[in-house]
Amino acid sequence: RLELAEQWVEPLLTDDSDSAMQPAARALAARIASNRADHARAADLYRESLRETERRFGRAHRRTWTVAADLAIECLQLGETDEAERLMTDALAGRRRALGDDHPETLQSLHNLASLWQHQGRRQEAITLHRDVLEQRRRRLGPAHPQTMTTQNNLARLLSDTGEFGEAEQLLRDLLQRADPEAHWQAFVFQRNLADLLLRRGQPDQALPLFEQSLAGLEPLLGEQHPRIVALRDDIAAASAAIARAGSSASAAAGAPEPATFAPAATDAAPVRSAPDTAQQR
Repeated sequence: RLELAEQWVEPLLTDDSDSAMQPAARALAARIASNRADHARAADLYRESLRETERRFGRAHRRTWTVAADLAIECLQLGETDEAERLMTDALAGRRRALGDDHPETLQSLHNLASLWQHQGRRQEAITLHRDVLEQRRRRLGPAHPQTMTTQNNLARLLSDTGEFGEAEQLLRDLLQRADPEAHWQAFVFQRNLADLLLRRGQPDQALPLFEQSLAGLEPLLGEQHPRIVALRDDIAAASAAIARAGSSASAAAGAPEPATFAPAATDAAPVRSAPDTAQQR
């Protein structure tokens, strides 16, 4: 699919005419680059598209805010958080004025702002904002809408990062009940995030099949060299190793005298390893 899109858009990028298609073509090329995890190229293309869109339509136009919001996401991926925050707040202010507080595009800006706060380590503020956006998206779009599910997924990941595993697991399992992999490719992302949570809770036997299902679903879409696919293969190796260690420990314990005391059970406050960004909302 990405190859077909590239074949269509490349001639438009090299067209020297003052075509009205230029800003849209650059934005599409940027999205393709982003899907390939080439965020530097994506950011450059979005900047070109933003300049041309502002020239044609002005700064206070919905198309301009859309390109600015997309550029902000790429800046966030590159660690350019100051520029990302400026772009996000400008788009949010414009959308609020023109569209209202509960318009889907305004909620999109709020969702992305919560993701920025998460990257900045402002986790409690991000959780509060994600909860608010989730409530509004459920009411405005419905619980099974892809944007609603994206916010629910990102809230679950953030809760997991703060050690609130119980609620995070409930949110992710609810998503997997709603998301049909035939209709929502995000279902494979939800599987990966639930598997990651289970692995960190010491349940590698439950995590491994979810990692494998996620890999089987995402690899045909992203390609075997995509960073998310490479990370998933590492996840599968980690889960397999944890299962092997558990088996070795059980075998050793079976042949050893019963201990007089027991080690304390693992808690939900275990260290959280970072995970690749998923289900990013545009």
